[in-house]
Amino acid sequence: MTGTDSLQDDGFERGPKWDLFRYFLAVAKLSSVSGAAQLLRESPPTVSRRLRELERHFSASLFRR
Repeated sequence: MTGTDSLQDDGFERGPKWDLFRYFLAVAKLSSVSGAAQLLRESPPTVSRRLRELERHFSASLFRR
């Protein structure tokens, strides 16, 4: 077994995209999707979509709406 095989066996490749955590952190820091969108220079719908993608991965709501 090579080092690459062990990563795949641990489910690493099936995990969330690390970039999605930027969106989570921005919303958590600013307590607002629109504020996070402004900080990240994205549109609010884009930020919401990225959060939903992360929530789907964890099968849980990350924020109260």
